[in-house]
Amino acid sequence: MGDIIYWIFAAILFGIVSGGLYIWMSPRRERRLRLMFRSMAIYAVLGLIAVYIIFLVT
Repeated sequence: MGDIIYWIFAAILFGIVSGGLYIWMSPRRERRLRLMFRSMAIYAVLGLIAVYIIFLVT
């Protein structure tokens, strides 16, 4: 599966990109920065959970 550090970086990058995409598509104009950080954190945690499950299964 490769080195786990690369998978962790990929999960964090997934969170950053997904959070930015979520903000870009969001119609809300107020409190965008707070919403961006919250969505980035949620997507990064989801990515880390996916990495944990991948390494648990293999």
